[in-house]
Amino acid sequence: MSRYYQLGGFEGHVHPADYKKKLPDVVYDALSDRETGDLELLLGIKTSGTSHLLVSEDTLQNLFRNTRHARRNQRPSFRAGDFESLSPLVFKTRSSFAKKLDDLTPKAGTGRGAKDLSRANKQYQDSNPSAPLKKGVARGQFENARVFYRLYAQPELARNFDIDLMGIPRTTDRHLDIPILCFAYNTWTKDSRSREDRTRAPKVLDLAWGEAPDLGNEDADAMKTATHLFVEANISFKNPNQKPFEAADINGPTETLAAELIESRSRDFFAQYSRKDKPVIMLVHDKVVARNVLHAFKLETHEWDFGDDSLRRLLRLHQFSAPPHPAPRDPRRRVDDRDPARDHARRSRSRSPRHHSSSSSHRHDRSPLPRRERSPLPRIFAPIYIVDIKSLYSTLFRTETYADTVPNIIKHTKIYPEEDCNGWCAGNELMMLWMAFRAMARRGGVDEQLVDEWPGVGASGVGQVPAASAGSSSTSMQTAYNDDVSDYGSEEETDEEG
Repeated sequence: MSRYYQLGGFEGHVHPADYKKKLPDVVYDALSDRETGDLELLLGIKTSGTSHLLVSEDTLQNLFRNTRHARRNQRPSFRAGDFESLSPLVFKTRSSFAKKLDDLTPKAGTGRGAKDLSRANKQYQDSNPSAPLKKGVARGQFENARVFYRLYAQPELARNFDIDLMGIPRTTDRHLDIPILCFAYNTWTKDSRSREDRTRAPKVLDLAWGEAPDLGNEDADAMKTATHLFVEANISFKNPNQKPFEAADINGPTETLAAELIESRSRDFFAQYSRKDKPVIMLVHDKVVARNVLHAFKLETHEWDFGDDSLRRLLRLHQFSAPPHPAPRDPRRRVDDRDPARDHARRSRSRSPRHHSSSSSHRHDRSPLPRRERSPLPRIFAPIYIVDIKSLYSTLFRTETYADTVPNIIKHTKIYPEEDCNGWCAGNELMMLWMAFRAMARRGGVDEQLVDEWPGVGASGVGQVPAASAGSSSTSMQTAYNDDVSDYGSEEETDEEG
């Protein structure tokens, strides 16, 4: 498991060795790509929600080889287990990197206490240390969605994020063989029963399930498989603006069935995805209600992973089964957190000869017994890992506004034209779930996307969008979903410093 080092910021590891040099210049000059100017680093999200710019141990050594103007202090390094997520963050220009570092650096006069009061992280501090915030779990889930998107087609990148994909099936072209399912539903909006009754026995008007296209399929316009059903017992209940199932000619027509038949059909479908050696991801909107709907049709979900950090447990299963790693400030951590360069120097020092007894010498002359290599234990996954699109949307845009339905999310992010989002139909919402996941997971980091890649969303009243840095995109929301956008980070105009 690699060590990680924080660039600048609150209690960082890497700083300029010369007061005349600035850290953004030192790092950018030493590590950016000579042809493209891109600087790729790691973004670490902690459980509290704070974000940290990191480099791996290998990258740190490259930094020291390429420049004499950087130094590392003696703070204990981090491990992957110290973060909810480790994800890629690419800076297109020197100025965008400098801006990010500036946001992560506490200002002079804020004191040297145990809190990170930088512009980026002060919102994740709490005055009561016994009640830490957990915003980082949702932020980490978002970043792990970005990681999953990249590993899906390029599993060889796993080592960049300290992820061991052993045990996860592969396709013939070596992509990750993790099917993506979608589950959608609509409940009666005028249900006047108590909240407890609505939760225990929701009045479901329609529901749909199916397997989504591959994440890399740019041209997909329909699910691989899809089933859309109306509930016969609730057919008299109506929500306004019902729409027909638009993929009926591809996936089969809508049916109206009794609850017992829906139970049977749903059991048959999910039985195909119940293997603990082949995990599946399922996209839903509002996992709490989704689970209630599944239970209403007698589906057993107790082995499924509905956790807020389900993707972390899928991708980092090896860490959850490993011995716990001491916290960053735990003195036990210092024993195995030595600087490799210091260790090498220590081992290479001359040592006084040691006297050995004849018995010990005889012992050392013996040939060691052959060691039997133990086969790694097979991994046992949850059959299905739930990813909540409502939570991803709310985490990215920092608001619940327009998050109430899948069509509203699609409409207000303009992933679809507005006329295609009006009305409700669980069958249509299957593809919307997949499109929303893909649109958010394929772009930049959780904080960078909001400013640079969805500018029109803030203008339409979703969230409080921070002021964009100089050079940030000002593209209208009509072109927000752009296949030419940077896969990792935000495109910016090349500035004079770059």
